Amino acid sequence: MNEQLKRLIELQMVDDQRDQLRSKLEAIPGQLESLQAGLKKAQQALDDLKSAVDNGGKERRTAERELETHEEKIRKLKEQQFMVKSNKEFQTMNHEIEVMEARKGSLEETVLLLMDRAAENERRIKAQEAELAREREIFQRRSGPCEKSATGSLGI
Repeated sequence: MNEQLKRLIELQMVDDQRDQLRSKLEAIPGQLESLQAGLKKAQQALDDLKSAVDNGGKERRTAERELETHEEKIRKLKEQQFMVKSNKEFQTMNHEIEVMEARKGSLEETVLLLMDRAAENERRIKAQEAELAREREIFQRRSGPCEKSATGSLGI
């Protein structure tokens, strides 16, 4: 009878171990999902930043083209200004040039702001790339044991 009691106790211990392993096994998909979510979030943030840099570059190029157009118009108006015959025409053109130069100044400021934003976004991209690398490392480090315990506990 003592021998049967020992075997029952051993069987109970084996059952308890099996239940613990089953619990760990059931938790693994959730753990992997959580790790993947962090990785996806970091990748999405990086993609968003890169998109912002691309859009900012397009905005800057558009503003630069508009700036060049204004500079060309100002140059032409200044050339034409010396060909006018009346003082009134001269003053009208001079006023037009002043308005164009004010707009040119505004465009130059916009270009500079866009360049600053691009530099800031480039810095943020580098930081986000480091964050993504860190998330990948965490994923590799933590997913490896999850996969090993999943396959190891199944006897694979």
